[in-house]
Amino acid sequence: MLEGYKVVKFISGFYYSIFSSKQVEYSLDYKTHRPDNCGPLALFDSIQSVKQFLLNNTMFTVPYIYKCQYKESTDRRLWHSTYCGKIMYYTYTPIGTVFADWIMPTEYISTIKE
Repeated sequence: MLEGYKVVKFISGFYYSIFSSKQVEYSLDYKTHRPDNCGPLALFDSIQSVKQFLLNNTMFTVPYIYKCQYKESTDRRLWHSTYCGKIMYYTYTPIGTVFADWIMPTEYISTIKE
């Protein structure tokens, strides 16, 4: 099993990806699979990559960091399908990003930015 780190935000009792708008929910010890009509999920390869990302992106206040297990995806870019069927690709992925078909948070790490 591969291990990585997921940065999430807490909204109304649920954890969501720091980049998403409440579309993909994460829970401790629960596998979150990529949604239909969506590219791979994303997480970081190391805690050092997470810290560098947070130092460079101070707009994210009080992020939660989870150590995770994941299944690597064969897709190598992030995308989603819009309501009218268009494919939208993301051009920015932080250094240390890895792509996954599913992610399972296994351990709470921190809420602090160092």
